[in-house]
Amino acid sequence: MSDEWEYVSPPIKRIATITADGTVIVHDAAALVARIAQLEAALSDAIECVGSWAAYASPYFQEKHALAGDIARLQAALAGEKRE
Repeated sequence: MSDEWEYVSPPIKRIATITADGTVIVHDAAALVARIAQLEAALSDAIECVGSWAAYASPYFQEKHALAGDIARLQAALAGEKRE
């Protein structure tokens, strides 16, 4: 017998958020998951575009503006990591 346990719940269908003024907004969970996938794909494309266009900048400007760090930060965000 394993010491690990697993909680299985019914699929979440709706998620409610409360705005600063107390308004309750109900979101369709499947739509939110689809939107997250869409935004992840857009971020992935943006990272690729930044790297591609940055190739036209001289090494001096790539270093001056910390291009490698910017790309690493975007890739970390896409992977769900927090990076300063």
